[in-house]
Amino acid sequence: KTKLLAGEKNIEISCVLPKENVYLEGDALHLRRLFLNVIHNAIKFTPPGKKISLKAFTENDNLKVAIADEGPGIPEKYLSQIFTRFFQVPGRDEDHQKGSGMGLSIAQSVAKAHQGTIKVQSRPGKGAVFTVTLPIA
Repeated sequence: KTKLLAGEKNIEISCVLPKENVYLEGDALHLRRLFLNVIHNAIKFTPPGKKISLKAFTENDNLKVAIADEGPGIPEKYLSQIFTRFFQVPGRDEDHQKGSGMGLSIAQSVAKAHQGTIKVQSRPGKGAVFTVTLPIA
Protein backbone atom coordinates (compact mmCIF):
# COMPACT_ATOMS: atom_id res chain seq x y z
CA LYS A 1 0.00 0.00 0.00
CA THR A 2 2.84 2.39 0.86
CA LYS A 3 4.55 1.90 -2.52
CA LEU A 4 1.25 2.50 -4.26
CA LEU A 5 0.63 5.77 -2.40
CA ALA A 6 4.16 7.00 -3.07
CA GLY A 7 3.89 6.05 -6.75
CA GLU A 8 0.58 7.87 -7.16
CA LYS A 9 2.22 11.09 -5.92
CA ASN A 10 5.49 10.49 -7.81
CA ILE A 11 7.41 10.49 -4.52
CA GLU A 12 10.86 8.93 -4.51
CA ILE A 13 11.71 6.87 -1.43
CA SER A 14 15.39 6.22 -0.75
CA CYS A 15 16.44 3.61 1.75
CA VAL A 16 19.79 3.04 3.47
CA LEU A 17 20.07 -0.10 5.61
CA PRO A 18 22.86 -1.47 7.82
CA LYS A 19 25.28 -3.83 6.08
CA GLU A 20 24.99 -6.39 8.87
CA ASN A 21 21.81 -8.19 9.91
CA VAL A 22 20.10 -6.58 12.90
CA TYR A 23 17.69 -8.52 15.09
CA LEU A 24 14.97 -7.06 17.27
CA GLU A 25 12.92 -8.88 19.85
CA GLY A 26 9.26 -8.09 19.51
CA ASP A 27 6.00 -8.51 17.72
CA ALA A 28 6.60 -8.30 13.97
CA LEU A 29 3.02 -7.26 13.20
CA HIS A 30 3.10 -4.38 15.68
CA LEU A 31 6.56 -3.24 14.59
CA ARG A 32 5.39 -3.29 10.98
CA ARG A 33 2.39 -1.14 11.99
CA LEU A 34 4.70 1.35 13.72
CA PHE A 35 6.82 1.86 10.59
CA LEU A 36 3.87 1.82 8.19
CA ASN A 37 2.13 4.55 10.21
CA VAL A 38 5.18 6.82 10.17
CA ILE A 39 5.97 6.18 6.50
CA HIS A 40 2.33 6.65 5.52
CA ASN A 41 2.32 10.06 7.25
CA ALA A 42 5.51 11.02 5.42
CA ILE A 43 3.87 10.14 2.09
CA LYS A 44 0.62 11.87 3.01
CA PHE A 45 2.31 15.17 3.82
CA THR A 46 5.02 15.15 1.15
CA PRO A 47 4.06 17.08 -2.00
CA PRO A 48 4.12 15.28 -5.37
CA GLY A 49 7.56 14.98 -6.92
CA LYS A 50 9.43 15.34 -3.60
CA LYS A 51 11.46 12.75 -1.65
CA ILE A 52 11.34 10.67 1.49
CA SER A 53 14.45 9.08 2.94
CA LEU A 54 14.68 6.17 5.32
CA LYS A 55 18.01 5.51 7.07
CA ALA A 56 18.50 2.62 9.46
CA PHE A 57 21.71 2.32 11.49
CA THR A 58 22.98 0.85 14.73
CA GLU A 59 24.12 2.98 17.65
CA ASN A 60 24.89 1.87 21.22
CA ASP A 61 23.05 -1.49 21.06
CA ASN A 62 20.05 0.16 19.40
CA LEU A 63 18.62 0.21 15.93
CA LYS A 64 17.72 3.74 14.86
CA VAL A 65 15.48 4.37 11.90
CA ALA A 66 15.14 7.96 10.68
CA ILE A 67 12.28 8.72 8.28
CA ALA A 68 12.62 12.17 6.72
CA ASP A 69 10.13 13.89 4.44
CA GLU A 70 10.06 17.08 2.39
CA GLY A 71 6.58 18.08 3.56
CA PRO A 72 5.38 21.33 5.11
CA GLY A 73 6.89 20.55 8.51
CA ILE A 74 5.18 20.84 11.86
CA PRO A 75 4.91 24.15 13.69
CA GLU A 76 6.91 24.06 16.94
CA LYS A 77 3.85 24.73 19.10
CA TYR A 78 2.34 21.38 17.96
CA LEU A 79 5.42 19.16 18.27
CA SER A 80 4.60 18.15 21.85
CA GLN A 81 1.06 17.16 20.84
CA ILE A 82 1.50 15.09 17.68
CA PHE A 83 1.72 11.77 19.53
CA THR A 84 -1.52 12.52 21.42
CA ARG A 85 -4.43 10.31 20.42
CA PHE A 86 -6.76 11.98 17.86
CA PHE A 87 -4.56 15.10 17.55
CA GLN A 88 -4.18 16.57 14.07
CA VAL A 89 -2.28 19.71 13.18
CA PRO A 90 -4.96 22.35 12.49
CA GLY A 91 -5.41 23.66 8.96
CA ARG A 92 -4.17 20.56 7.17
CA ASP A 93 -6.99 19.72 4.78
CA GLU A 94 -4.57 18.99 1.94
CA ASP A 95 -5.46 15.39 1.40
CA HIS A 96 -8.56 13.52 0.44
CA GLN A 97 -7.72 10.64 2.79
CA LYS A 98 -8.32 12.42 6.08
CA GLY A 99 -6.73 10.55 8.95
CA SER A 100 -8.07 9.77 12.39
CA GLY A 101 -5.19 11.22 14.37
CA MET A 102 -4.34 7.74 15.68
CA GLY A 103 -1.30 6.76 13.57
CA LEU A 104 1.45 8.49 15.53
CA SER A 105 -0.17 7.62 18.86
CA ILE A 106 -0.17 3.95 17.84
CA ALA A 107 3.43 4.20 16.60
CA GLN A 108 4.54 5.66 19.94
CA SER A 109 2.67 2.97 21.90
CA VAL A 110 4.34 0.22 19.88
CA ALA A 111 7.78 1.79 20.34
CA LYS A 112 7.25 2.04 24.11
CA ALA A 113 5.97 -1.55 24.31
CA HIS A 114 9.28 -2.62 22.72
CA GLN A 115 11.35 -0.50 25.16
CA GLY A 116 11.99 2.03 22.41
CA THR A 117 11.23 5.63 21.57
CA ILE A 118 10.00 7.72 18.68
CA LYS A 119 10.99 11.37 18.39
CA VAL A 120 10.36 14.12 15.89
CA GLN A 121 12.35 17.09 14.65
CA SER A 122 10.68 19.57 12.34
CA ARG A 123 10.61 23.15 11.17
CA PRO A 124 7.84 24.69 9.09
CA GLY A 125 8.74 24.54 5.42
CA LYS A 126 11.61 22.11 6.07
CA GLY A 127 9.81 18.77 6.47
CA ALA A 128 9.98 16.43 9.42
CA VAL A 129 12.28 13.67 10.63
CA PHE A 130 10.84 10.91 12.80
CA THR A 131 13.49 8.78 14.52
CA VAL A 132 12.51 5.42 15.96
CA THR A 133 14.99 3.85 18.41
CA LEU A 134 14.61 0.18 19.37
CA PRO A 135 16.93 -2.08 21.38
CA ILE A 136 18.80 -4.76 19.45
CA ALA A 137 18.17 -8.32 20.65
